[in-house]
Amino acid sequence: MRLAWMLCVLGLAGCGGDDDGGGGNAGGSCDAGVDPNAACGMLVDSACSSLVRCKAYVFATNPSAGLYTADFCQQVRALAVQSCSTTLCAASQADVDGCTSALGSQPCSEICGQVPIEPQVCERLGPRPNMNRIECAP
Repeated sequence: MRLAWMLCVLGLAGCGGDDDGGGGNAGGSCDAGVDPNAACGMLVDSACSSLVRCKAYVFATNPSAGLYTADFCQQVRALAVQSCSTTLCAASQADVDGCTSALGSQPCSEICGQVPIEPQVCERLGPRPNMNRIECAP
């Protein structure tokens, strides 16, 4: 996946594309009316809730690091919102809502034991593919 899964899996939750230092929109809104901070928060909340529901390990290569929890998601959320990029500015609120819904309802069978494939509705929101495998507790 390109967007929330990858960054949540790394424990550095964030959203949008590469932050090249000049492309972020950390405190404002987009010309099209989408608030990237609010949109990123929605996306990360949805992805994190799925990782909690699926009992995903924070680091697939080190299960002793523990599982995603609601507390962990709250801790990384601020970083995620801070890391939002202008990639979300190209999206409509309908795009954000659709991706949020798709991430939150993705079955664990499409997340665990593999590199998850991003729901198609999310493709417009993130330009790079996920390369990280997600492992989950039984």
